[in-house]
Amino acid sequence: DVNPKLLIKGIIESYVELFLEKPYLPNFIISELTRNPERIEELMRESGIAPMQLVKYVQHQMNQGVIVQMDPRELFINVIGLCVFPFAARPLISRIIWDNDQDSYTYFLKSRKKSVFQFIEQIIFKDKM
Repeated sequence: DVNPKLLIKGIIESYVELFLEKPYLPNFIISELTRNPERIEELMRESGIAPMQLVKYVQHQMNQGVIVQMDPRELFINVIGLCVFPFAARPLISRIIWDNDQDSYTYFLKSRKKSVFQFIEQIIFKDKM
């Protein structure tokens, strides 16, 4: 059985690393979702992403008392939003909060792997250790 903390940590790390390597990808995906959502759905299927399997796994962990009860889809939307938004909104956020210091903002983005996981961990896991 997969450790749920390691699974969620891995998902977060994968998203952040992908967007660090391809910083324009979030905005491209958002644009394509508006223009052609079927294409993004097809790409997800082709890449092996199976959101409903993850939803079932999280629901099982909730039933086992490992994760607090919630709609598992909320968890994934929250994780994705916490990972994607700082990249998608980089042009604005880096200007208004980081005074357009791109090196500092990139450092912040890299640190998201740890801070997003810690945030999610504190909220969803019953065992805080």
